[in-house]
Amino acid sequence: MSNQSLEVTLKILDYFKENPDARVRPLSLSNEIDADPIIIDRVLSKYYKFFLYLPTEKQYKLNRSGKFKGDVVTMKIHAEELVKEKNFFQKYWYYITLTGLLIATYLLLYFLDG
Repeated sequence: MSNQSLEVTLKILDYFKENPDARVRPLSLSNEIDADPIIIDRVLSKYYKFFLYLPTEKQYKLNRSGKFKGDVVTMKIHAEELVKEKNFFQKYWYYITLTGLLIATYLLLYFLDG
């Protein structure tokens, strides 16, 4: 989850906290929370643990039967943790890759000389 998606996710969750029984479409929700409807659509469809799609109505509502049982506070904490995990792996991926390349170079030179 990107920082932009996190911001929109938190806005959507705040909206559902204030309107727990609401059923929304991305475009109408964008007017309510002042966010890009494309990003809203992406968030609503991707995070099915938070939001439930109602295909007959073509709307979304808060997922009350999933892992979080509709608990908005827990959902917000989980969304923030997803961003922290992603940032952690992005930050250290560079160092892990660099270490692997150094080891591979050392082994290659060792076996070429030997």
